[in-house]
Amino acid sequence: MNRILYTIFPPCESCKANTIIKSRMFSKDESGISIKASGILEKVDNPENISTEVLKELYEQTFDIKNKLEDKAKSNIIGITISVSLIVGSIKLISFLPAGIGRVSIAVLLVIGVSYMILSGWLAIYMLIEENETYIIKITSLGEGETVLREDYSQCIEQNQSKNLIRNNYLFASYACIRNSLISLFIMFLIIIVSKC
Repeated sequence: MNRILYTIFPPCESCKANTIIKSRMFSKDESGISIKASGILEKVDNPENISTEVLKELYEQTFDIKNKLEDKAKSNIIGITISVSLIVGSIKLISFLPAGIGRVSIAVLLVIGVSYMILSGWLAIYMLIEENETYIIKITSLGEGETVLREDYSQCIEQNQSKNLIRNNYLFASYACIRNSLISLFIMFLIIIVSKC
């Protein structure tokens, strides 16, 4: 049942997954006090074998991934803007159909298609605005020695990776909305073709 809901309304799955990720990022103890964020080194058997240089590279990769996800979201928004303009222009097709169930179903499918496109654009914009936070190493960590610096890198990498996963979930939901829009528009044009034959 959930699978059907997630297919029809993709943001539900993304919101559920993102809530879980955020609860792990900002966990609290029983008294409600925030617990220090875990780092990637805590998930490794032999963290001492990972050099600070490798951590620095992983840290920089998180920003590269963030930039790529944001570029995809921006491209998505441009494509959606063009698509919605074309779809709205196709409203004239409805006037060529005889009145009745066919015309109503075409109108409903057109509204669904445009709604999915708008929702897709909103998800991409929301990702760019609301999920724009990044975690950077503290300047004090650079002067406090290797151990503190490694711990700071470890935590920032973990938090940035979680944020990138959240961004990716919004982007996936945005693409799923485009898919649903295209399906509804394809059905709409099939009905138009069949009714004209």
